[in-house]
Parts: sequence; C-alpha cells; structure tokens
Amino acid sequence: MKGRARIVLGVVGFAALACAVCYVCALLPMQLGRKAERAAGKAQKTANETRMKIEKAAWRQPGQSVVARTGLPNLRTKLAAHAPATVAFLGGSITKNAGEGGFISEVAAWIETQAAGVHVETINAGIGNTGSDLGAQRIDADVLSHRPDVLFVEFAVNDSDRECTADMERIVRKTRAANPQTDIVFLYAVMDWTLPRMEAGKFPPSVIRHEKVAAHYGIPTVALGCEAARKIRLGEWTWKNFSNDACHPTADGYASYNRDLAAALPQLLATKASAPNPLPPPLVVGAEK
Repeated sequence: MKGRARIVLGVVGFAALACAVCYVCALLPMQLGRKAERAAGKAQKTANETRMKIEKAAWRQPGQSVVARTGLPNLRTKLAAHAPATVAFLGGSITKNAGEGGFISEVAAWIETQAAGVHVETINAGIGNTGSDLGAQRIDADVLSHRPDVLFVEFAVNDSDRECTADMERIVRKTRAANPQTDIVFLYAVMDWTLPRMEAGKFPPSVIRHEKVAAHYGIPTVALGCEAARKIRLGEWTWKNFSNDACHPTADGYASYNRDLAAALPQLLATKASAPNPLPPPLVVGAEK
C-alpha cells in the first residue's frame, strides 16, 4: 500500500508540475504581449506628441484665406453651356444648418446669377457632431450617388481633436474615382479660439492637415470667418453676434460666412486651370481604399 501511495503521489506531483509548466507557457506569451502593447502605446504617444509639436509650429506659419489652386473648371464648363448643376455639401452641424439663409442657399443663388437659365440642385449631407472619418464612410451613399458637379467639404471644426489626413484624402479619392471632373472645395469654419488666429492667417491643426491634402490634389480652399474676426477686432461685434456657443453661427454669423464666400467664389471661378489631372499617389498608405 505504501508503494502504491508513493506512485499515486508521484503521478499527482507530475500532473501538478505539468499544469504549472502549461500555466507558465500560457502566461508568458500574454505577459510578453502586454509588454509589446505597452511599448507600442508608448511609441504611439511619442509619435503623437511629436506630430502635435510640428503642427503647433506650423500654426505660426502664415496661411491664406482663399487659395484658388485648380478652382472650379467643371462649374465653369457647366455655366458656359447654361447647363444645370448639382452642388453637394458634406460636413457637420454647421453644414447641416446652412440651408435657407446659410451658405448652401447662398452658393446656389450665386451660381444661378452667373449664367442665364442655369438651375442648381443642392444636396445637404451635413450630420451634426461628425468628422471626416464618418464623412469618408458615408460619402458614397449620401453624396456621390447624386453625381455632384461640385462638392464642398466642411470638417475643420469637428476634425480639430483628431488625425484626419487619411480621411480627408479618402473623401477626395472617392470623389475623383466616381467622377474625375467633380470640383471639390474645402471650407474652414471657425471656433471661438481659432477665429482671431484665422484673421491673421494662422491655421489650427485640423486646417493644416486639410491643407496638406488640398495642396496635394490641387483643391481650392476657403477659410471662413475673416469678416467676423475683423468686426470683433474693431469692436463692431462681440463673439455673441457670431455664435451662441463655441462654433455654431447665428443668423448674423451665417450671413457673415455668406459674404466671405461671395468674395471667394469669383476667385475660384476665374482660375483658368484645366480639369483635374489623374490621381497622384496617396499621401497616406491605405487612403486609396
């Protein structure tokens, strides 16, 4: 019996040892995986901090309120032929609320004054509290299905706290793939803390990212809010005249945006650039998908 007991204890001990070895073998990869995750997270944090330093430095570099680049060649062709045009607007709540009395109706009315008999259909694809990440996902159904001749993109406010280069590039590439002739314009709305800087041509990080994409693809851009900033600086307005919160325009605020656009659109239309060239290689790997 004693010998049998020793055998049983030996088997139990061996089983326990085997379980311990299995446990260690299972635990070790998990610990190594966690270490790798922590290291990757630290590297990503360092990369983000470096990127923000670069962008803050770029903030101090001068920007322009209107950059015509390739302008609006497709719209110019439509106007010359007195043909109807479809103009789409993709953005957040600032776009969503820019219908009657806002820049959507203003842009349509301005285009219709440029050639007799031209009719403009507008597509308002603004959704509140959304940035270019969701915009890139929904553009096919919400915008490109309508085959727009011109697309205005407004995400500077809602992209302010995130890396958005790839998403803005995806919006451009999807639009160009659907119809290479579609004109694209980036609109840069403002917030209370960016408005004074925008008047001086100092762009916030989101606009710097958008401008990088715009320059790569020859897309015209319009920085809104210049008139409002000037009025506030001169004491003719306070921020409350422009907005009741941090960014959403009042009726007077939208009217000010409209005047900014009324001054910018003739510059974009006057540009004699040809239709867009074939798509260049993407800035961000994966943005072509």
